Amino acid sequence: MTALDLLFVVLVAPVVALAVALHAASGASARAALAVGVGVGAVSVSGFAAKHLFGDALVRAYLRLLKPSPVVSSPLELVVVHLVAGFAVAASAVAAYLVGSRSGRLTAE
Repeated sequence: MTALDLLFVVLVAPVVALAVALHAASGASARAALAVGVGVGAVSVSGFAAKHLFGDALVRAYLRLLKPSPVVSSPLELVVVHLVAGFAVAASAVAAYLVGSRSGRLTAE
């Protein structure tokens, strides 16, 4: 991971995990809240590690879908693509948690 990726992993994933765990603790057992928080945090980390997990597939998809003309991309643009993908995965994990919590699957027993 680059230093910027690592910085965002260290900042974003724990904050997302803590926010989800605190929200889940209001309606679920402490064990379930911890499990959900750790799960969402792990998904957030994997979103920022997508560059290393999927190789150049993310960049190729970006270049084919959103920027189809053969224009040279700057290194900053590619870094932004990876960061946006990480934030999108983290936001998707939080949205999936919120939908699941609204359906009543995380209720106190």
